[in-house]
Amino acid sequence: MSVRVKLGAYRYVMDMILRLKIPKPRTRWSATADTDSGIEHSLSDLTERLHPGVIRTRIVGMKQSLSDVRTFTLSPEAGYILPCFQAGQYASVKFMIDDHAVTRPYIISSAPTDAAKDNVIELTIQKREGGYVSEYIWENWKKGVVVRIDAPFGQGFYNGIRDADHIVGIASGIGSAYFRSIIREM
Repeated sequence: MSVRVKLGAYRYVMDMILRLKIPKPRTRWSATADTDSGIEHSLSDLTERLHPGVIRTRIVGMKQSLSDVRTFTLSPEAGYILPCFQAGQYASVKFMIDDHAVTRPYIISSAPTDAAKDNVIELTIQKREGGYVSEYIWENWKKGVVVRIDAPFGQGFYNGIRDADHIVGIASGIGSAYFRSIIREM
């Protein structure tokens, strides 16, 4: 315990010494700085926009691409905002099916710029025969149904720092929905 007290006191003293060494112009600028930055949104608003947690959306559109593939268009409910995402990410969808809490990842097939412009997000989902969740979706998801999503997740997007200048993407089946989002964004 005495080690912690000594370490804490040492840090406090060092902070005070460093504070005295702050250049005078910087101290003067800090003292005369305008506290009203004019920024419309606070940091907490930005954090909420980037990481809203689970949000409630409503199905506003539905397209049947193939016999076993549908794209659902979701719009946020009042009081919720769509999360920022990158082309190639997915959303986790939260369900209650027969008193069981279930979560499934689904591809965000809309482009981020389209989502920001139209305030909607699209999820492309493939039905699996005998699939517990996909059969539930096919039977129950219609226009007006509320869907809870938590997004974005995944590293399937292009990153100029991490990735090469030229990339090759290979996908088949429902995996091509990732590329749909990326191509629409490009």
